Amino acid sequence: MQVVLAFSMQNKIYSLDAVNGTRYASRDLSAGGEVPFLATDLPGCYDITPLIGITGTPVIDPTTDTIYFWAKSYGSAGQSGSGWQNGIYRFHAIDAVTLQEKPGFPVVLQGHPGRSILANFCGLS
Repeated sequence: MQVVLAFSMQNKIYSLDAVNGTRYASRDLSAGGEVPFLATDLPGCYDITPLIGITGTPVIDPTTDTIYFWAKSYGSAGQSGSGWQNGIYRFHAIDAVTLQEKPGFPVVLQGHPGRSILANFCGLS
């Protein structure tokens, strides 16, 4: 089986048959409360708009058919639009065909290691 995977900044994932385009599975991470991060929550300093969800290149482990990727969102769905400090990253590990999360995932990365960079370039205090 050959699979094509598609990811979006809206935190949506699709698994498609590479030959005929049949959809095997789709998944909306927002359905689990993982609302995509609003670029406008970065004060005047962003190059991706309007959402920052899944923006990096996912990595596939062919021995386990596991896809690893980061998705930016908020700590909870109710924090949407509440400022850059509420943004978090979730590190996902999902099955390439079913798009189901692997045990122990997602892992949340919180904190602001890039805060000094944002402060310098975006005028944050």
